[in-house]
Amino acid sequence: MEFRFKAFKPPHSASVLRRKYCTYIFLATVCVTSWCVSMSAQCEADDEKPAPVVARVQVQASPEVVFEAIHRLRGDEPTGVRILSHNPHEATIEEIFDGLPIVGQATCVYKEQYSPPNRIDFHMIESDKLKAFDGWWKITRISPGVSEVELATGVDTGLRIPFARQITNAATLHNLHEQLADMKKSAETLQQASLKTSM
Repeated sequence: MEFRFKAFKPPHSASVLRRKYCTYIFLATVCVTSWCVSMSAQCEADDEKPAPVVARVQVQASPEVVFEAIHRLRGDEPTGVRILSHNPHEATIEEIFDGLPIVGQATCVYKEQYSPPNRIDFHMIESDKLKAFDGWWKITRISPGVSEVELATGVDTGLRIPFARQITNAATLHNLHEQLADMKKSAETLQQASLKTSM
């Protein structure tokens, strides 16, 4: 009886392995390309002027009292704030911002423009680190003795790293809520004092 042995054939021939290897390379290339396109789009978006972060609060005070409270808060600012020039229509202010995400500390010179009693706009003139710092206070009368106050700020640190915009916006929103809380307390105290005086 004659026995014939078939040649051993491995379960994965070289051609199969080669095809799988090429498939892995292709998929990896697609993933890397998609990531690069995504990051490129993110960088292009970051080059645009940032949309402002906005926060609002309702205050038991008239727009006139709220406007005054915002100005009074400027006098209560800690060291690091200098009024470079001031008149009834506008002010130029130099402020040192501490604890900024990623960049740490930054000095910023900006101009405030007043449209009493409903609006204050501010625009950056120059900064040692920030690329943009702009926004507004908007005061709307809801009913007699009640106002809605909107505070908006757009900050651009100029850094182009993943999630820099999201981190900056989160820190900005936290700061806006703190400023609105301080303003609300001051405005409602002034409103109560005004009512007692008029009685």
